Amino acid sequence: MKHSIKVNDFVQSEYRAPWKGLVLSTIARPSSSNMTLILIVRDSKNNRPRKRILKYLDSAWVKHIKPFDISNIPKEWFVIPIG
Repeated sequence: MKHSIKVNDFVQSEYRAPWKGLVLSTIARPSSSNMTLILIVRDSKNNRPRKRILKYLDSAWVKHIKPFDISNIPKEWFVIPIG
């Protein structure tokens, strides 16, 4: 069984242009794998995005990566949106 994705894990997409992100929250689903809310912190060219990008993805579409420095990311980007 794959290692489950948890809050504050660093992940990378399994897409063709792999971005890197930080998991802000997870939503358990009984019928399949969990949904994750991911803050994109590096694009496919390893650059920081100019604006905050959040993605809801099935956890099967991302994989764990080693933690890296995110000190240049604005603190207000880590706030989870309500609603």
